[in-house]
Amino acid sequence: MKATFTLKDRIALSNSLPTVGKYDELILREAVMKKISLSSEDLVTFKVTTADNGGMDWDHECKETWEYEFAANEANYICSQLKKRSNEGNLTIHHMNLYKTFIDLWQNE
Repeated sequence: MKATFTLKDRIALSNSLPTVGKYDELILREAVMKKISLSSEDLVTFKVTTADNGGMDWDHECKETWEYEFAANEANYICSQLKKRSNEGNLTIHHMNLYKTFIDLWQNE
C-alpha cells in the first residue's frame, strides 16, 4: 500500500505506535518507524521541538509530503492501532488523515 504523509502525519503516527506489546507487533512497529521517523535534518528544517505541554510542535506551514510503501502486514498493524485508539476514545484531530488513509481507503481496497 502506498500512502502520502504530511509532516503532521509522520509525527502523529510516530507518537501513536505503542512501545510495549507482543514481539511480532514490536517488529512491525520497528519496520514502520524505520520508514517514517524524522531525521535530525528534518528536526532542523521543519523546526520540530517539544512543546510546553510535552507534545511536539513544528512548522505548521510545511506543505511537503512524503510517499511511503507499506507491506500488507504493516498497513494492517497501523489500522489496528488506529482502530484501538478510536475505540478507546484516544483518537485526536491529528490522526484524521491517517485514519482516512488507512481505515477508509486501505480497508476498502
